[in-house]
Amino acid sequence: EWFTISSIDVGLEGDVMAMAISNDANFLYAGTFEGRLYRISNIALAYDYARADVESPYCVIATAEIELIDPATGLPNTQTITSIAVDPQDPNTVVVTCGNYGNSNYVYASANGTADNASFQSIQGGLPQMPVYSSLIEMSTGMCIIGTEMGVYECQDIGAGTIVWNPSQGITGKVPVYDLVQQVVRQPEINIPYWDGVDTTIVT
Repeated sequence: EWFTISSIDVGLEGDVMAMAISNDANFLYAGTFEGRLYRISNIALAYDYARADVESPYCVIATAEIELIDPATGLPNTQTITSIAVDPQDPNTVVVTCGNYGNSNYVYASANGTADNASFQSIQGGLPQMPVYSSLIEMSTGMCIIGTEMGVYECQDIGAGTIVWNPSQGITGKVPVYDLVQQVVRQPEINIPYWDGVDTTIVT
């Protein structure tokens, strides 16, 4: 079965371009082509049509818009939202990236994404001003990784007073990176012995 958990009738307007769900499956964030960001809450409590579908008078799911304010202009964001990442360890930590050319800020983060008064701040830091297409928050360290117009960049701590982005382009080089995917199944370390013709080496 499929249920309509949000629609223009409950406040979600625009063409959705990016979505991400929290690890507890309770919060879904949606970003639009027009640059608007929405949080759809209480999904984990919706077990059937009565609780889940917006057409039901007993629906428990709520849709709220969260404003992204561009600090360069002081106005609401109008850049297309290209990706959203939720910290697997904390549903309050959310990263949103934006596209388009000729702007000052392309990456935003929140430390209170599930709160009624949720807010996002630019974490552009020293990142070159260019479209950012993809993002993820690493499940063990909380490091943020983004795919940009010019390759992959990493930030060790998006909550730091000074945001530092380091290029991590490796063999990919400075190419557009439209998607990032993390293997989220934790695996124990495996020691694999192999013969290199001279000595037996253990690789972890």
